Amino acid sequence: MTDWQASPLIDDAVIASLFELGGAEDPGLFRELVALYLADTPRLLQALEESSQVADGGGLERAAHTLKSSSANMGAARLSALCKTLEARARSRQFDEVPSLVAEARETFGRVVDALMSKTDAA
Repeated sequence: MTDWQASPLIDDAVIASLFELGGAEDPGLFRELVALYLADTPRLLQALEESSQVADGGGLERAAHTLKSSSANMGAARLSALCKTLEARARSRQFDEVPSLVAEARETFGRVVDALMSKTDAA
């Protein structure tokens, strides 16, 4: 099992702190943050795919870094950890496993969507 696979899909402590931002009287803030993250992430996943197809280390590193940070901020711990691995591979120009890692990122994002949507429903 790799480091990213050992990470929880969702970090409930981050989710709790995001709920606290708006306070009990404004659960809409959490919903807004989730909506922004869900709207922006497909573009970053596309950038990961395109960069990996042409072995563009710089593009891959930038997209992975951005997605790593935004995922960590939204409590998507496993996707963040996976992007950290992708970022390191891009930096060291080790592209051999990158296509499968990018595919795993897409699959993991699908699970993150489901998890975040269930938390917005509960808000």
